[in-house]
Amino acid sequence: MGAELRIESDDAVTLAAELSSLTGKTVEDAVIAVLRAGVARERTAQERSRQIREIAAEFRSHFKPPFPTSDHSDLYGEDGLPA
Repeated sequence: MGAELRIESDDAVTLAAELSSLTGKTVEDAVIAVLRAGVARERTAQERSRQIREIAAEFRSHFKPPFPTSDHSDLYGEDGLPA
């Protein structure tokens, strides 16, 4: 591929070197492993989010108007007393 990734952050370079030292991998292999793990984690999080939205939509589909209001006016009569 011949692509180049330039990292100009001293902190990133230091951390990559430390990770390389700790894992015994080359800096490139250590960075690739971390990036793969990050991508996998993000994909999982996005899939969970999609599933939650899907479940919420299914749940909402069972509710029928009128919906409760946030001001709770449906709980009180015109005289201001509980209905």
